[in-house]
Amino acid sequence: MGSSVVTFRSDLPMVDMVRSVPDTPHRWIVWPAWQYRVCAPVVEQEELNLFQHAVLQLCQIGVRQSDRIAAALRLHPALVDVVVGELTRFDYLDGIRRPTTAGQEALVTGEVDPQDTQVAYVFQDVFTQTLWPGAEVNPRYADVAWDQGGPFLHSGSKGRPGPPRRLTAVALPARPVPQPPDALAILEAVRRRKPRRAGGGRPPRAIRRVSIVDAEPTLVWLSTCLYVGSHGEEETWQARDPFAGRPSPMLRGFVLARVDHDDGIRQVLGELTGGPAEKRAVNLYQSDLLVRRDVAARLELEFGLRATDDPELCGLLVAVETAYLRSGGGHGRAANEHTVTYAARTIELLLRRMVATYQPAGPVLAELGVNNSLRQQVVVDICHDLSLGSPGRLRALPWHQISRAFAGDHVNRNVLLAAAVLGVLRIDVDHPLTSFGPRRPGFADDWDRLGDLRNDGSHAAISNPSADEVEWSRDLAHEMVRAYLRSVSDPARETAG
Repeated sequence: MGSSVVTFRSDLPMVDMVRSVPDTPHRWIVWPAWQYRVCAPVVEQEELNLFQHAVLQLCQIGVRQSDRIAAALRLHPALVDVVVGELTRFDYLDGIRRPTTAGQEALVTGEVDPQDTQVAYVFQDVFTQTLWPGAEVNPRYADVAWDQGGPFLHSGSKGRPGPPRRLTAVALPARPVPQPPDALAILEAVRRRKPRRAGGGRPPRAIRRVSIVDAEPTLVWLSTCLYVGSHGEEETWQARDPFAGRPSPMLRGFVLARVDHDDGIRQVLGELTGGPAEKRAVNLYQSDLLVRRDVAARLELEFGLRATDDPELCGLLVAVETAYLRSGGGHGRAANEHTVTYAARTIELLLRRMVATYQPAGPVLAELGVNNSLRQQVVVDICHDLSLGSPGRLRALPWHQISRAFAGDHVNRNVLLAAAVLGVLRIDVDHPLTSFGPRRPGFADDWDRLGDLRNDGSHAAISNPSADEVEWSRDLAHEMVRAYLRSVSDPARETAG
């Protein structure tokens, strides 16, 4: 994306899903987004219910007759038949009530693989490339006219027109470039605000059924408003979700992140909160605090991670996202450097945790310490098997440096990664790198590249990273966090520990 311009583009479609107007003072704004037409599974039921899970488990161990299942669960046989019928319709039981591959997968994930598919539209924030949580089968579009030098939206229908709304448009990037969302992000958007469980994922069959229909997305405006909070609410103002009609912490965070870059937004907030720029909503220090809080709420939705669960990891993630938002998606030098720095620190934290948690058994460590050729070959094999990239720098590291990492000492980035790689030898647990490596091939090379963008000793950036480098480092940190959360939430790991 290029630099921002203030002019309102009247040639863009105006998506207007507003169904009600706040009864407190408010100002109408329009926010730019990419509109994608997608084909995605319809979510009829998010998770297996208690009965479905119990019946599927009994069928898994060979208890498949209705009367035996009813006796085991103390249910009426007719209810058992209903549940069996549901599981068969889901393709989780075959004709003789044996769990299918999909049924066995559902027992592990607890999630129901949707059966039907629909075409709908999802919307992606232009600045952060984040999908709005929601999908619209039939988006409503409104007409925009000019009056007194500004845009007005004609709401309602031709038969029942609503009052015109004076609009304030967010400054649109001069050359916005879309980054198509992946299938998992689309599925999560279609789920409409239901948090992803930590370490969880959607069934692979559901992911494979997601596709983007059109070759290119459409750049649109989303109509929404900022409004004064009701009496008793903590915040002086709120941002309304363009689709759900309720307060949106995500949009509020976006707005606060644009305050320093957008005169129109700053003026709207000043009007709502009573005037001078010294007010909290437009004060840099206060807005930074509010951005961090709202970012934390959004990260809880995306990762299922709360600050109380893991303050250190959550704090670093909030720092990454806050810096990224402050940069306008990679276009502010200081914030760019902070984004890269915090992304590197997030990955470093998780690598240190892996080294501490997934140490090979004592005899294995002892053998690795005295047998250099074996250790080097193990590093090469693991890097190859997990698609981690070139093991050149890792395989040549002396044991006395790697052993310091296992002892918890501070070591450089290559030594840290080498120790984490050797932790994969713990075959009794699910090491995060076993899932992360295939998802992000070449991580050893990426880790070197990320280190080159900052000073290992001071954690300070030493170059001016580009917008692409900012986006890349942020995505790398997000993928590592997902892999880590998947492993720590794995029941097999908990029992193995």
